Amino acid sequence: MDMLKSMSEEELYSFLINALSMQDSDSSILMDNDTINSLWNLLSERYHRYAKGTTIEIDDLVSLATFLMDLLEIHNDEDTTDSGEAEEQADYDIEAAIEESSGLNGNRSFKILWDTLKVISEITFVTEEYYIDRVYRDSYYAYYSCKHFEYSRYCKRLFLFSGKILTKYHAPISDIPLQHLQESFIGCIVIRPLETGKIGRSLLNPYFFTEYNETYIRYATYDVTMFGKRLYVKAFPYSMQDEETTSCAKITILNLLDYFSKKYAEYKYFLPSEIIEIAMRNGYERRLPTKGLDYLLISKVFMEAGFYPVLYNSDKLEDTSKFKRILHYYIESGIPTAVGLKINKNAKHSIICIGHGKVELDRIERKQYSIPDAYDAKHHIWLIDSTDLVSDYIVMDDNHDFTTL
Repeated sequence: MDMLKSMSEEELYSFLINALSMQDSDSSILMDNDTINSLWNLLSERYHRYAKGTTIEIDDLVSLATFLMDLLEIHNDEDTTDSGEAEEQADYDIEAAIEESSGLNGNRSFKILWDTLKVISEITFVTEEYYIDRVYRDSYYAYYSCKHFEYSRYCKRLFLFSGKILTKYHAPISDIPLQHLQESFIGCIVIRPLETGKIGRSLLNPYFFTEYNETYIRYATYDVTMFGKRLYVKAFPYSMQDEETTSCAKITILNLLDYFSKKYAEYKYFLPSEIIEIAMRNGYERRLPTKGLDYLLISKVFMEAGFYPVLYNSDKLEDTSKFKRILHYYIESGIPTAVGLKINKNAKHSIICIGHGKVELDRIERKQYSIPDAYDAKHHIWLIDSTDLVSDYIVMDDNHDFTTL
C-alpha cells in the first residue's frame, strides 16, 4: 500500500483499471475485496482532494476587495481592506483606499476583476481548486515546466452567481436545483498560478453588467460543469496575456478562435503551442518568450484555421472616416473583428471589437443622404447609413475589463 500511495494519479488509475480488467483472465493476480476497497478508498481520497471547493456570499465592496486579494494571493502591506472599525463606518471609501494603494491599484489582475464585479450588489462565488485549464496546461508543458522555478500545473476556477443564493434557498450549493442555479449563473473565471496575467479563460454573461437596450454584443453559448452540475452561459471569451507564452496578439487569436469554433462547426481551435508552431514556420525568430505577432502572421494563423481574413490599414485610406464605416459594417453583420492599435511610436496593441453601443435614433434627421432617381430626376432616394447612428463600440482588451471605445 505504501508503494501505491507514492504513485502519481495517472499511474494509480492505470494500475487499478488494469488489475480489475485482468481479474478473470489471470488467477495469479486475483485481489481480495479488502485490497480492492483499499484501492478505491485511496482513489476516493484523492478525488475529494482535487474536487475541493468553497462557497462564499458577498454583499459589500470591502468584502469583495478582501475576497479578490485572497483569490489572487495579494499580500498588501498597507492593510487597505483590513481597516477594523473603518469598515463599519458609513463614510469609509474603499474605492479611494484602492486608488491610494500601490499594491492594489498597480495590480492589473485585481483591477480588472474589481472594475468588472463591483457593479453587482450581491454575488455568490463558488471556487474549484485544482482545475485543469487546457490553455494554461498547454503553456505549462511548452514553457513553464522547463523554467528554473517551480510552477503549479493547476488553476483555480471561479463560478459566479447573482444574488445570495445560499441565503435565498436555505441550502448548500450542491442541494440547490439546477434550474435555480442556471437563472442566477453569471459565468466562470479561471485564475492561473502566475505572477503576471492571473486571469485565464473567462466566460461572463455581459448582460449582467450592462443594459440590453444599450449594448449589442456577439456571444456563443458555452457549457461548463460545476461539481457535476452542467450550466450554460452566453459569453464572448476573455483572457489576459501572461507576457511569456501569450501576447495581446495571441490572446486575440485564442479568443476569436474560441468564439468561432464554438459558434460554428467549420472552424478549428488552436492552442498557444500550435500558434507558436505556425508563427515559427512563417517567421525567422524564436517565439518563446513571446515578443508578439504582427498582423501578417496573425492572418496566416487564421488562414490555417479555415478563415480568409482581410487586412485594412487606416493610414492607406484616403478618407480616414471610411475605416470606421468598414469596422461598423463587419460588427453590424455579426462578425467580431481584430483591431490593431498604435499606442505610441514604440508600442502596438491588439484588441477585439465584439459589438457596439446604443443606436442613437435621434440622429436620423441629421444623418440622411440622397441620390437622384435614375428614372425621374425630380425624385430622390433617401438613405441612412447605420454607422452614423452609433458612437460607441464594445471591445475585449486583455489589459482592461469590458471596454467602450
